Amino acid sequence: MRCGSTLLLHLLLTHRQIIGCGERTSAYRSVDDVDRLAFAARLSQGALFRRCRYVVDQIAHDQFTPNEALLRHPRVRCVFLVREPPEAISSIVNLTSTFYEGWTVEKATNYYIQRLNTLARQAAAMPGRGAALALTFRGLVEDTASILRRLQNFLALEAGFSEQYAIQKFTGSRGDPSENIRAGRIVRGRVTALVEIPAHELDRAWQAHASCQQILRRL
Repeated sequence: MRCGSTLLLHLLLTHRQIIGCGERTSAYRSVDDVDRLAFAARLSQGALFRRCRYVVDQIAHDQFTPNEALLRHPRVRCVFLVREPPEAISSIVNLTSTFYEGWTVEKATNYYIQRLNTLARQAAAMPGRGAALALTFRGLVEDTASILRRLQNFLALEAGFSEQYAIQKFTGSRGDPSENIRAGRIVRGRVTALVEIPAHELDRAWQAHASCQQILRRL
């Protein structure tokens, strides 16, 4: 959550061979759930018979991957996206205080660390180099062209992606609810308003980030 996954999903949807219906918030227990995603995306897009190669979902919470072996299924391609602690934790606190029941810094830090631990475990279980793709939010925003080429190569697509994207029916209601996602492009120069994170909490977060990144670099 708050790592740029909604932005990444919109960028993926600039490709004519990829469809999606936003953050679905449904658990993936079997291949049947992958098929349900494909049907939901086609129904959402009004494209029941459109030929496409991939259907995309964003997963921000542990409860949606109860069967982690499914992430290694031949039909599945995983992209891991991580954001650095100060911006990610601040963004979680700011988002929840605006749209939901506000989280404390401690709760946001615990969530962030737990997610990184989960991603590290899932990445470590990938069958080999090239089986998944690891990206960072900073790279996505600051080195966009290179990241989009990496996505194209990873997904073995002939055509590439654009950093200009269409506003979807679900934009703003599934995933990121902020104004930035409605811009139809990557918004640069707007820095997340950082909250005060106690040094011991930030140290814990940076340690989890470093451990996760060490594993992600093997992909």
